[in-house]
Amino acid sequence: MALLARTSACRHLLFKQTSPVFVGRVLASGGSISTPSKIPLYHLENTKEKDDFYNFQNDAFWKKQITLKRPRSPFWIYQPQLTAILSICHRATGAIMALSVSTFAITMNVLPHDFIHYVDLVKGLELHPLILYAAKASIAWPLMYHMGNGVRHLFWDMGYGFEMKNLYRSGYAVVLWSIIAAWGLAAIPVN
Repeated sequence: MALLARTSACRHLLFKQTSPVFVGRVLASGGSISTPSKIPLYHLENTKEKDDFYNFQNDAFWKKQITLKRPRSPFWIYQPQLTAILSICHRATGAIMALSVSTFAITMNVLPHDFIHYVDLVKGLELHPLILYAAKASIAWPLMYHMGNGVRHLFWDMGYGFEMKNLYRSGYAVVLWSIIAAWGLAAIPVN
C-alpha cells in the first residue's frame, strides 16, 4: 500500500482516473486511496480488472468528447489538402501495382496458355475501341502517376521544392502529366 501512496515517482506509467473495481479491492483490504488517485497499471493483476479499467477510461473519454461536441474523426473537421491526397494516392498506386504485378505473374504461371493467347482472346471479343482505350488508360495511369510522383520525391530528396507554392505546383504538374502520359500510352496500338 505504501507503493500506491508514492505514485508521483512513476507518473509516466499512471492513469489519471482510478478503476472502481481496484479501489474497492484496496479499500476492502484495509488500504486507503486519496482522491484524485493515480494507480499504476501493473497493479491491476486480474485481466477482468484491466478490462474494467480500460472500459471506465474509454467511457469517460467519449462522454467528455460528446459533451464538448467534438467530432470523432479528423476527416470531419480538416479540409483535404492536395499534398495529403497525393501522398495517399502515391501509396495506393504503389500497393495496387505491386498486387497487380504479383497476381498477373502468378496467374500467368498457373494458366495453361501464354500471354499472347489471352491477348488474342480479348481481340476476338471485338470490343469497342473506346472500351479498350479506357482499359489501357486505367492500367497506365497508376504507373505514370507513381513514376511522376517518384521523380517529385527525388527532387525533395535533393532539397528542392519545399516552399508551399512549389509543393502545389509540382503536385498539379504530376497529376496533369500522369493523365496526359496515360492517355498517350493508351493510344499506342496493340498488334
